[in-house]
Amino acid sequence: MNEYDIVQWCDFVRGVTGAGEESEMREHLESDPQARRTVELLSRVRSVAEADNALSIPDYALRIVKAAASVPRAQEAAPEASAWRFLPFRIAFDSLRSPALAGTRDLHPSYRQVQFQTDEYVLDVRLELSPGPEGHAVTGQVLKLGDEPAPVAEIPVLLASQGRIVERSLTSRFGEFHAEGLPKKTLHLYALVGEDSCIAVPLEPEPEG
Repeated sequence: MNEYDIVQWCDFVRGVTGAGEESEMREHLESDPQARRTVELLSRVRSVAEADNALSIPDYALRIVKAAASVPRAQEAAPEASAWRFLPFRIAFDSLRSPALAGTRDLHPSYRQVQFQTDEYVLDVRLELSPGPEGHAVTGQVLKLGDEPAPVAEIPVLLASQGRIVERSLTSRFGEFHAEGLPKKTLHLYALVGEDSCIAVPLEPEPEG
């Protein structure tokens, strides 16, 4: 009686075994309970794999997974070696540091509003500073600069603390996002505005100095 290894049974389940050998293996199954259990297990594995292949995974979900695995650590440890391009930015407005602008609504002291600007984007963030144990909350909007700033929809936004993702969001069709229950220290925000471009900004609840 022939003995077949796992590779041969995998080929049998996949239907790529030669006609002669397939016939012999079917006969073998009738007298070998262990072989039948092996084929049953491999058949279930094949069914699960085929079901997984049939799934349509949105691009933004893949980007979130990719970012969650690499963005915070890469940016803090070795940004030059990262697959992501971290866009240079400047702080155009910070309610904790700047005098109120004409027409700007005064914010309650428990809020901080910051506007970050790159060459192509504006990132407006409002950080709600919670005195209680529930953590901070962040609300924001991402706009692409042009003759008229346009909202950037369906891009991943990650919040991280000490190199660990603590919350993730996706911008709405208005470019807006929200997250809450966030840690109160070493909080960073990552907005993935392109296939390989990221706006990475610190969200410190207290001003320096």
